Amino acid sequence: MAIGGDDHVVFPFIDMLLDEVRKNDHADSIDWARVDASRPYGGIRIEDEVLCTDGDPLNLTRPAFAAD
Repeated sequence: MAIGGDDHVVFPFIDMLLDEVRKNDHADSIDWARVDASRPYGGIRIEDEVLCTDGDPLNLTRPAFAAD
């Protein structure tokens, strides 16, 4: 589940939903140590522009801030 705004996305950590992911075929794609480390904050917030593709996601924001 993601909640989007104009320039950010918040992914709240909802135990009921995370438990379902732990049980299915996608569990290995999650870095559970990072989830647990971020759990005290309730979720994560992404302010970058990210393009979801059939392959790897493409971050459109980071290149704009990269050193030349």
